[in-house]
Amino acid sequence: MPKREDIPVCPKEFNPPRLVTRSEVYELELATPLFGGGVQARQNDEAHPIRESSIRGQLRFWWRATRGRSCPSLEALWQREEEVFGSTEFPSPLRVDVDRAGEKPPQFAPAGDFRQGTPEGYALFALQQGDRVIREGLKFRVKLSWLPVEQLRLQRAAQNASLVKAKRPQLPTEIADITDDLRDAVWAWVNFGGIGGRTRRGCGSLRCARLAPGTAADIPDWFRAATARFGSPTVSPVLWPVLHDQLVYHPTEATSVDAWLRAMRLFRDFRQGEDVGRNRRGAGSNRPGRSRFPEPETIREALKRRSPKHPRLPQIPNDAFPRAEFGLPIVFQFQGGEVDPTVLYPRVGGEQPERMASPLILKSLCLANGKAVPVIVRLAIPPFTAVELTCNGRRNVVGVPRPPTAVRRPNLATYPNSPLAGSTAGSAIEAFLAFTQNTTNGFTRC
Repeated sequence: MPKREDIPVCPKEFNPPRLVTRSEVYELELATPLFGGGVQARQNDEAHPIRESSIRGQLRFWWRATRGRSCPSLEALWQREEEVFGSTEFPSPLRVDVDRAGEKPPQFAPAGDFRQGTPEGYALFALQQGDRVIREGLKFRVKLSWLPVEQLRLQRAAQNASLVKAKRPQLPTEIADITDDLRDAVWAWVNFGGIGGRTRRGCGSLRCARLAPGTAADIPDWFRAATARFGSPTVSPVLWPVLHDQLVYHPTEATSVDAWLRAMRLFRDFRQGEDVGRNRRGAGSNRPGRSRFPEPETIREALKRRSPKHPRLPQIPNDAFPRAEFGLPIVFQFQGGEVDPTVLYPRVGGEQPERMASPLILKSLCLANGKAVPVIVRLAIPPFTAVELTCNGRRNVVGVPRPPTAVRRPNLATYPNSPLAGSTAGSAIEAFLAFTQNTTNGFTRC
């Protein structure tokens, strides 16, 4: 056994002081069903249904969407994100802990409880036989602990020392306190994000009374005060998703689930409803009417395939995919094998990403009084440069990638019975938001 004097002593400059942290605890409740959320995709974790790593990911996203709006470049965004959340070169100053001590265990529901064609089934269309969701009402606490600014500056000094040795440029020695960054990220995550999968369609929504508007009447001032804190986007077009300055909601208060279903019902009706997204079905028929959107005619034209039951509708353009604005990929299915399986993907520059998340979030916004309202949150996202139709899993076989004008252009709003008539620009997003605010649906914008 070595003698005490033989044990190497760590040099003083590498003996960091005992870490002192600040912390806050948030009491949270699941307001709508939770889909997935476990280590494996689509799977719930009975023993640990709320994972710390998932919360960290959500906080990163919502920090970029809020506080990140005012960053003048990607480089500035990455530097501040590193200071708030850490990186391989800057130890994370944030710790996330989830506590469910003393709370009731999760309540599960099988996939069969969410029928296809219903609003909740429309939100949870990805459910397969054997899948389950965690029912609303699950309670838990999230504790955030983070380093004060003095210790962040010590970490930066150590980081700069490493950069000098590597002959790389040093970073600014001053670091702003991250307290407000974290509080705003939590505010946005709780109110507009969620836990698990399908959060942009309202699953896994959360309730936290201390972060919520008091009543529906408080929403405009509550939202404007928050966006004023975040600053205006400084990069145009945006290079990462940021929170839009518009919020659309219905002023009628309801339960959180009823508010969620109201938003989803409206989205389903716009895309698939009779006399909106589709023609009215024939008398005595149980088959849906033909789509009023251009995609079916465009795909038939691209593949040169058409059933005699579906003659050409000459008033509808056959070179457009306006619903791509709602997110990609889109899987198109035709009855009776009329057209082979097709999927629409995005293209960004020379890259072919597999996914472009929807810039619309439809959910229930929980209120401090225990009620909720349906809300539509809009994100400004980087524009895609083209969309690409695939057939039977093969890319680049259905013509050439289509330019942005195949997604959005004025004449898509002017043909007879166009679902996009509410947007002079021929935008599916703008038309949907106008649809929500008509006299029948009664949503309002702030």
